[in-house]
Amino acid sequence: MLIVPAHAQHHERQLSWSGDVDDTVIISIHGNKVVDRAISGKDTQNVNVDFDGRLPHEPVKVEVTSWSGRGTVDVVRQPDPYNDYTAEVRVYDPQAGRGHYTFNLSWHPIDFGAPIPRN
Repeated sequence: MLIVPAHAQHHERQLSWSGDVDDTVIISIHGNKVVDRAISGKDTQNVNVDFDGRLPHEPVKVEVTSWSGRGTVDVVRQPDPYNDYTAEVRVYDPQAGRGHYTFNLSWHPIDFGAPIPRN
């Protein structure tokens, strides 16, 4: 598990992550902290995080805007009051050994008249 403190600037709303993944990893984003944990397979290696802001303590919609790797990258949990405004991204690498992944996340406010999206 790797905990990466981010130096946040409040006006930007983007996060870039890269690392070597073996099987399945969940990356949690809360405020200005990014934590990854292997769900199955080996721990991540060569992790780099560039956080141009902080995930606000309010409902926002988080989206993967671009990614690369030999498997999948999905937002599996949107930030909401029930999870203390924590977003989670799953990286799944289906092949043997570690694969290198990069992805970018962005977020924007949710219309308060609309229901909070759940993944």
